[in-house]
Amino acid sequence: DSSYPISISARRETIPISAINLVDDESVAELVDTFSYTSKNVFHSSTCAVRLVVRSFSDFPLYPYSDRHLQLVEQFHGCNCLDRCVDAACACIQSSEQHSAGKHARYRVECNTNCLCPSSCGNRVVQSGISFPLQVFKTLRKGWGVRALKRIPKHCFVCEYVGELLTDEAADKRKSDTYYFQFDMCNNVDPFVVDARSYGNVARFISHSCEPNLSLQQVVVEEDEEKYFHLAFFSVREISPQEELTINYNLKSPGGHQACNCGAQSCRGYMTSH
Repeated sequence: DSSYPISISARRETIPISAINLVDDESVAELVDTFSYTSKNVFHSSTCAVRLVVRSFSDFPLYPYSDRHLQLVEQFHGCNCLDRCVDAACACIQSSEQHSAGKHARYRVECNTNCLCPSSCGNRVVQSGISFPLQVFKTLRKGWGVRALKRIPKHCFVCEYVGELLTDEAADKRKSDTYYFQFDMCNNVDPFVVDARSYGNVARFISHSCEPNLSLQQVVVEEDEEKYFHLAFFSVREISPQEELTINYNLKSPGGHQACNCGAQSCRGYMTSH
């Protein structure tokens, strides 16, 4: 019975993600059958041929690989903070400020396994996973959406957009780009695309709005992971319980000019994309 919340995250999140449908007869079971839930990016075989730097082989859960496909870097640089990381003293936060102001891909750097700060450090946000309860629900006019079940303060990490990580070339060969998110790269590395059609998490259901309450930030969890980023959604204002979570698809999501039903006061009437 889809009129009652049903977990769809298969114990892969720190906080279970539920889904509910009070609008029509489409069942949550049918929804779950359309994709495989994952809380981390899944690497397509095409990306294994590209020189990537990752923390461990556990980042590649579904595809075969060998050390000739990947070049691992054992040494990670980190901060020397012994307690709470603050802007003036933390090397990771200073690096975030530097990269945010640069001419190339803009991103923030989180503390990592080589830092001396504790796991409770406030600069270890995205790597800690979802911390606010979220729910997938059927909307009246936009299909499935996502809402907050509790209040989310301004500037808080909400969730990461994860899926199958493809090279740009491999992405061009696929028939549908509905769940694509392309992000900026650095060091002259070819761009990557995250496709959440077959593998994804709660973020694949977030709807577009011309007045979104979430914004996208590119985040590096390990310093030597700069060749690809984590796509993290942060709240741009306080979000109330039961309020739908929205982003502006104009940021990174391909799909062409599509009609917009967001209902925002400043709605343009269509969704644009790059």
